[in-house]
Amino acid sequence: MIYLLLACQNEPKESGSTLPPLDLTELLDDQTARAGTVTDAQALFSGASAEGQVGDIKLYNNRVQFIIQADRPSAYYIGYGGQIIDADIIRPIGQTGRDLIDDWMPMVGLGRIIAPQTIEIIDDGRNGGAAVVRSIGHCAPFSLLEGALENESFIQDYSCKVTTDFILEPNSHLLRLESTVDWKDEDTTIQMGDFGMMALEVSDFWNPQAGLDGSGTGDWHGLIGEHNDIALGIFSDDAPFPPSTTQDILSTTGPVMSGFGPYTTVEEGESYVFSRYFGVGPDMAALSDEWLSVRGQNTERHSGTVISGGTPVPGARVHIIDDTTDAPFTVAFTDENGEWSANVPAGGSYSVLATGRGRTAQFNYPKGFGHYGIYADSLHKAVVLDSFDPTANYQNPPIAVGMESSAIQDIAAGNPIELPEAGQVQISNPDGIPTLVLLTKTENPVFNDSRYLMKFDGNAVWAYVQSESMTLPIADGDYEVIATRGMRWSRQEDTLTVTGGADIGFTLDLNKVIDLPDLRVIDPHTHATPSGDGRISMANRLSVAATNGIDIHVSTDHDHVANYGPLLNAMGLSPHLETVIGEEVSTVLRGHFNIYPALENPDSEFNRGAVPWWQNMWTTPELFDQMQATAPNGVIQLNHPIGNSGMISYAEYDIGSGAIESPEHWSSDFVAMEVLNDGDYAEYLPNYISFVSRGLTPTPVGVSDSHGLDNGVGDNFTLVPATNAEAAITAMRAQRTVVSRGPFVLATIDDQWAPGNTYIGTQELMLEVYAPDWVALSEAEIWENEVLIETIPIDTEDSGLRLSTTVSLSPDSDAHYIVQVHGTESLEKPYSGLPWAMTAAIRVDLDGDGWEPIRDAILD
Repeated sequence: MIYLLLACQNEPKESGSTLPPLDLTELLDDQTARAGTVTDAQALFSGASAEGQVGDIKLYNNRVQFIIQADRPSAYYIGYGGQIIDADIIRPIGQTGRDLIDDWMPMVGLGRIIAPQTIEIIDDGRNGGAAVVRSIGHCAPFSLLEGALENESFIQDYSCKVTTDFILEPNSHLLRLESTVDWKDEDTTIQMGDFGMMALEVSDFWNPQAGLDGSGTGDWHGLIGEHNDIALGIFSDDAPFPPSTTQDILSTTGPVMSGFGPYTTVEEGESYVFSRYFGVGPDMAALSDEWLSVRGQNTERHSGTVISGGTPVPGARVHIIDDTTDAPFTVAFTDENGEWSANVPAGGSYSVLATGRGRTAQFNYPKGFGHYGIYADSLHKAVVLDSFDPTANYQNPPIAVGMESSAIQDIAAGNPIELPEAGQVQISNPDGIPTLVLLTKTENPVFNDSRYLMKFDGNAVWAYVQSESMTLPIADGDYEVIATRGMRWSRQEDTLTVTGGADIGFTLDLNKVIDLPDLRVIDPHTHATPSGDGRISMANRLSVAATNGIDIHVSTDHDHVANYGPLLNAMGLSPHLETVIGEEVSTVLRGHFNIYPALENPDSEFNRGAVPWWQNMWTTPELFDQMQATAPNGVIQLNHPIGNSGMISYAEYDIGSGAIESPEHWSSDFVAMEVLNDGDYAEYLPNYISFVSRGLTPTPVGVSDSHGLDNGVGDNFTLVPATNAEAAITAMRAQRTVVSRGPFVLATIDDQWAPGNTYIGTQELMLEVYAPDWVALSEAEIWENEVLIETIPIDTEDSGLRLSTTVSLSPDSDAHYIVQVHGTESLEKPYSGLPWAMTAAIRVDLDGDGWEPIRDAILD
C-alpha cells in the first residue's frame, strides 16, 4: 500500500533532452562519461547478482559501469527503483560480468528506505564532464523488517523528501552519491546511510585495519571477488563512518555492506546532505588510490613485481601493511606481467606481503567461466552458460593458486617479492564420475594470518573433480589424500609429497560398493547464490552435490524460485545429477518452509514466483494456502521444525498433550518434515513419532541445509524408491522415505518398499542394511509405536550388504513401526558425526477396519 501511494510509475526520463538516444554499448575514452536509458540488452552485464533490464538507466565511463533501476518491481527484497542494482568494471571482450549487488538502498535511520517519485537523467554527459542521474522520493518502510517482525508500525513514519544525485566523472572508479534529506516532520535525530546486501558466495568483505577478518575502521567498507575479479567499496567523503547501531542491527540480517554518517538532529523545514562514494575497481588499491586523491591527501606511489622461480606471478595479492598499526591498509592484484602498484599516505611506514594460496576449494571449470544469476537478462545468461563450454574462448582475470606466502618486506625496498613455487598435482579420473578429493597437509604453514588469506583453513585443499582430469596447483609439502563419491562408493586414501615447481600424478580408483538402481539420493534443502546467506555459487552447489553422491538436488533458496537446470546442463553434470525447482519460504516468526516442485515465473512481481510473505501478515494456514497457490503440486516441508526457525516451536506444540498453544502459527497441511538436518535429529525425531502416534502422516526427510561447501552434503540425505526426480517427489508425497546419515536401509514386505505404507494384519518385514566398510555400524533397532522392542547387532565390516534379516510385525492392536540404524564411530573425513538412519513409519492395521492412531488427535 505504501508503495502504491508513494511510488509513481514513471519511466526514467532524460531531463530536457531532444537528442537521439545514446549508444550505451559504445566504449568510451578517458574524457567521457555517459548516462542513458538502456534500450539494447547488450549494454547490460552479467554476474551472480545481475538484474538490470532494458528500461533501466546505465551510468558509465571508460573504467566502470552502473545500472540504476527504473521504477519497476525489483528482485530480492527491496521493492523500489531509483537505486544501484548492478556495478562492474568495464571488462575486456571475452570476460563475463561480475556484479555482486543483491540490494542497495539509501536508508534514513533504521528501516526507512526511499520510494521514488521521479528518476531522471540530469546530464547525459554529451557536453563533457560528469554524467548525472537524480532520484527523488519519499521515506518508506523497508517491508522486509516489518514483515519479519509482523509489525506494520515497527518503522516510524516520517514525512521527508530525499533527493539522491549519482555523479560519475570521466576516468573515475568512484561514483559520488549526494543525498539531500528535506525534513518535513517534527524535530528528530536521524542517521543517513547506505544498506547493501552483497553476494558473499563469490566474494569476501575486505576492510582497512581488518583485511579479510572483520569490520575494520570506518574509512571505507569493501568487498573483493574471490577470483580477483572485482573490488567494491563505499568510501566516506570526509570523516570516517562512525560506529552505528543501525549498521550493527542490519549486519545480523545477512551479508550486509553499509556505511552510515553521523547522527544529526534535523528540524522541520531543514535539509541535511549526506555525501559518500561508491567505488568499483579491478582491485582495492585502485579504489583506495582514487579515494586518497579526491580527499586531497599527499601520497607516495609504490610498485613492483611478484615472481616465483624467476617467473612473474599473475594474480598474486599484494597486501599493503601500515607498520604503525601492523594492519592491512589496502590490497593490489598483480597483472599478467606480475606487476602491482598502490598509493599510500605520504610520510608513513609501510610493508608489503604477497599471497597466492587461493581458496580452500578448487573446481576444474573452464578458464573463462562466469557467475550465473537467475535475474540477469536472457542474453547475458546465455553468455555465462556458454562460458562453461571448454571450447569457448573466454578469459578471467588471473589468480595465483597453490603458493605459500612471501616474506614481509619494506614497501620501498624495490626488490621483487618472491613467492614459493606451486607444485602441480595432475589428477586422473578415468571414468569421469564426479569425485571430491581432499588433500590435507600434515604440517600447518608457518604463516596463517586470516587477515590476509582467502577462505583457506591453512592446511587443506578441496578439489572437486567433475571430468576425466584436473590440474591442481598446490603448495609443496606432505599431504594425506582422501577421495570420495559419497556413501555408495569405496574411498581412496593415499599420501602425496608435492615439490614446488614439479608435476605429480594421482589416479583415482574408487569402486561402487552399493548398487541399488531403484533408489535415489535426494537432498531437499540446500542454498547457494540466490539465498542472501548462501556462501557458495550456483555452479559450485551443483558440483558439490554431484561429487558427494547426491542424485537429486532441490533448489530451496531463501525467498527465490531458482532454476538450476540450464546451468546443470551447461556444466555437463546432467548425466550425474538432476535438479528440482523449489523455494524456502523464510518467515521469521513462523518458521521456514520449503515447497517443491515450484513454478518459475519470470513475469512475477516477486523473485520469479516467490511467496511474498514479507509484504503480508499471513497466519500460517494463510501462508500455506499462498504457497500451495504458487505451486499447486508442491510438497510443503517443515524445515528445522524445532528452534527459532521452526513451526513446531512457534506453534507451541505440547508433545505430551498434543495441544497447540498458538493456533495461528500452526497448520497440519504440510507433507514433509525434517527429521535430520546437518547431523541433528535428537529434537526432531520425538516430534515426528508424536505426530504419527496422533494420526498425522508426515514424510520424514534428511537434509544437509548446506549454505557452503560441506555442511552435511553427502552424509545427510533422503532415500526414495525411484529412478528419476519426478518419481522421487511422488514417493515423498506418499511418505516412502528413509532418512539417512550414511547407511542405506532397504525395508520391504512381499518384496515391495514398506516405509510409508499401511498393511493389514501381521507382516514379515525383510530388513537389509548397506554401507561401505568405512562406515562403522553397530545395530538396528525396531520400534513399535514409541517403544524399542528389538535390537539387532550389525557386526560385519564388509562393504555393501551389512545386515539381512527378517522382522515380525505382530502387534496386539493397530501400531506403527520404524527402524533405526546406529553406528558407534564417527564418519571419516570429509564427513562427520555418528552414522544413523531411520525408515518412515510402517503402519499395521491389525483387523483391517482402518488404522487407528495410538494417541488422541492434535488439539489445534
